[in-house]
Amino acid sequence: MCIRDRNKQVLDSLKKKTTADNQMMIPLTSSLYVSGVIADRENFLIDLGTGYYVERNTRQASEYCDRKIAMLKENVEKLTKIITEKSQQIDTLTLVLQKKVNAIMAAQQKKA
Repeated sequence: MCIRDRNKQVLDSLKKKTTADNQMMIPLTSSLYVSGVIADRENFLIDLGTGYYVERNTRQASEYCDRKIAMLKENVEKLTKIITEKSQQIDTLTLVLQKKVNAIMAAQQKKA
C-alpha cells in the first residue's frame, strides 16, 4: 500500500468514526507515542517543517499530503537519474584507470 492510499484511509476513517472512537495514539517523537483524544475531526495541524504548523480542514490536509507526496516522488525520480548517471561515470573512469594501469605495467615489463 502506498503512502497516498494510507493518507486517504486515515482521513476517511476520521470522518466516519463516532465520538466514542476519538481516542488515538499521538506521536511525540519517532519512537514515543501518548494516548490522546481527537477534539476536532474537521481541522488538523499540519507540520510544515522547522517548527511551523498550520491549521487546515480535511480537504486541504489531504491536498497538502498529495502535493508533498508528488514532490517526493519527483525528487526520487531525479535522484535516481543522477545516481544512474554517476554510476555510469564511475564505470567509465574505472575502465580508463584500468587501461592506464595496464599500460604502465606493460611499459615496466618491457624495461625489465
